[in-house]
Amino acid sequence: MDNKRNRTQELISYIKSFGIEVNIGKNKARGNKGFFSAGKKFRIDIAKGQENITGVLLHEFAHYIHYVYDSTLSSLEFFFGDINDDLINEMIEITVARIPKRSIEPMFVMADELRKEIKELADSIKNEYKDFKISRPCLQLEKKLSFPLNLLLKYDRVKTGTGEFSTETIERDFPFLERCCAEYLILKSKQRYLKRITSSIARLNKYYNSPSELFARCFEVYYTDRALLANKAPRIFNVFNEAILNNKFSELSGLSNLFL
Repeated sequence: MDNKRNRTQELISYIKSFGIEVNIGKNKARGNKGFFSAGKKFRIDIAKGQENITGVLLHEFAHYIHYVYDSTLSSLEFFFGDINDDLINEMIEITVARIPKRSIEPMFVMADELRKEIKELADSIKNEYKDFKISRPCLQLEKKLSFPLNLLLKYDRVKTGTGEFSTETIERDFPFLERCCAEYLILKSKQRYLKRITSSIARLNKYYNSPSELFARCFEVYYTDRALLANKAPRIFNVFNEAILNNKFSELSGLSNLFL
């Protein structure tokens, strides 16, 4: 434990030698484990409660290195040269191996469940309205929806002068509503929910697969789990080895003494 703590302190000192301010556990990480800022001064913030401070520090230090050689953070050519599909696939392999699956898996499960429920509702509506298509509005049904039901075509919950209404309580609040109309409103609500989830998944994919994150993740793994990188990403592993052997990046030299 003492060796681990000492190495973390040595890493902090090394990072600070580049003029980077390091804040540990001061809750400035903007909801992330860590955060690198390149504003008026370089700064790395590590959130409270992080067990793997060393890994997060390495990850954020990688963002600093990336910024120094490519301030746009839009390319990895500064480190890998010409990027080919093999390298990209290896980076994705590392991403799949390292992302916190437990935190995002529920979104995929929920998305699949919503697709199933939407299909079941659509099949039920088609029994009465043969021309119904899930991909476009059904004007036949929408014409039957008077106020306040017509508001639920766009919103899951509405509040009017006559009360508060929700797609979750349609059958209770409107017991005489045609079954297909209720199913249509519930279907629309589930479609909105699915859209929100798929948008969140898309944002996560964009984040995890951005050049800066791909590089930082490989960088972190190289110094904390070389066996994993060598197994999952042998080409990337060799690029790192070559960069250190040939002293291509001065920022890496001091890390070798701490981790390799």
